[in-house]
Amino acid sequence: MDVTRDGTRVVHAANLEGGWSIRASEGSQIDVFGYRQTLVELGLSEGEITSDLPAEDCRLAFPTLALSVGDGTRWLSTTLSREFRDRLVAPGLCRFCTGLEPRLVRMASGGRIWAAAQLSSGAALVAHTGGSGSSGLLRVDHDGTEEVEGCGVPYAISGGQDNRFWMVQWGPLVRVRIEESTLTCVVETSTQAAAGLRFGSLATSEPDESFELFIVDQAGTLHRFDGEVFETLMALELHPSQREEGVTKRGRVVRLGPREAIFLVGWDQVAWWRDGESRVQRLALTPEAGGLEHVVAIGMTGSKTPIVGGSAGELFALSWDQSPVPLEGSPLSNEVGAILPWGRGFLASDANGHVARFHDGGEFCPNLPPIFGSTRGRAGGAAFVTSDFEVFFGDFSEPEGEPHGMWLTFRDD
Repeated sequence: MDVTRDGTRVVHAANLEGGWSIRASEGSQIDVFGYRQTLVELGLSEGEITSDLPAEDCRLAFPTLALSVGDGTRWLSTTLSREFRDRLVAPGLCRFCTGLEPRLVRMASGGRIWAAAQLSSGAALVAHTGGSGSSGLLRVDHDGTEEVEGCGVPYAISGGQDNRFWMVQWGPLVRVRIEESTLTCVVETSTQAAAGLRFGSLATSEPDESFELFIVDQAGTLHRFDGEVFETLMALELHPSQREEGVTKRGRVVRLGPREAIFLVGWDQVAWWRDGESRVQRLALTPEAGGLEHVVAIGMTGSKTPIVGGSAGELFALSWDQSPVPLEGSPLSNEVGAILPWGRGFLASDANGHVARFHDGGEFCPNLPPIFGSTRGRAGGAAFVTSDFEVFFGDFSEPEGEPHGMWLTFRDD
């Protein structure tokens, strides 16, 4: 509790059990914050707190009860003001659990959204096919869309440094440069790779790392490209239906670090490659056994832990040599779409139009804002997080509507 006495603030921590009451003497104000966790779980000790605040535990920013008593006034809440949040938790640590502002951008393209990536300006580069509009690339910002000409339709996009991207088209792997001022796309290199890459998923290295590009093709084969040579890393035997449904639509590859990648196989497995070693892990267990009925999405946390999502909103953390760990309390209830790094945690969307956030303290944020539509993750990766803490969904659909762009701007309030 936070006590203001004669202009001086003192913070006390206590384990309260059973009934309790609070009285503030004249000239004092007492602010009480209640939590589900014990003091030990929160890393605190009973008594006056002199040096442990602001803390590095995001859970302190989201009490289940906030009560203020003083000068004959009382207020009750389940949220903290920014003043109290910054007093209890290091400023900015829990930013991604605060409010968000949705902005729908109608792309008027119809058809299908294949992939999206961030441009240097902060806008989105979106690949689409079919519908009433022409197929190709779009530049999408907060205000609208513009066509980008010159490169056709890629099925996957990765990279983005200096507006240079790697793309998979109808077979070749191409590196392109986007000129935003003229809305043109210029092919810089084109490499004919193994057959079946037209439905591939790409994941490239960070700008400050040695270059490598992981590719999953339609047949469920993992390739690595170092800028000159293609190397086949894993070739999996898949049923024809899995090739079309399980890999083409859900087989997004996630690069976890140098020479390490993971991707979905069909509807019930993940394939993991690490510096020459590989393994396939079966995930689809019955829900009654605490598992996943269908695995439909894959991503990772900001600390590089792989996360998979199920058809009923389930979320599991993966590790190389241990069984999947269910993340208790997932607020999602429908098919998981995108899973994106956010802080040291992650953000996940579902087909009901909800966005769940798993914060740095190891729990889901208590607020689950609806965005009144649906996001269904694409194998090529049609969603991303910008450096300015915005989220873009390229395949957002209104109820019974066509896909559009959706920006989510987080408010630090």
